[in-house]
Amino acid sequence: MSPTAPAAPPSKSGADAVETIEHCMSAVAGLGLDNLEIAISGPKSPGMDGSCLPSSRPSSRPALVEQPAERQFLTISAPVEAADGSATITPRPPRR
Repeated sequence: MSPTAPAAPPSKSGADAVETIEHCMSAVAGLGLDNLEIAISGPKSPGMDGSCLPSSRPSSRPALVEQPAERQFLTISAPVEAADGSATITPRPPRR
């Protein structure tokens, strides 16, 4: 793998494809954010230092707006498998 190759091939190609979103999504999850819009002006999200820390610093966060609706949650009660070609994902309920 070359230094500029993505860890996984992009799922889309063309003008609306974005690679290397893992660090951005990690920061979003770590901050507990959902229902958001992210604007990226290039083919990749910035890699920065390889972590989500720069994206989660208060100076890089936009103002948060409370939503008027209650949050909805999806509960996985049984394994569900989804496949696309050779790629497969199987979310499972947590072990208790």
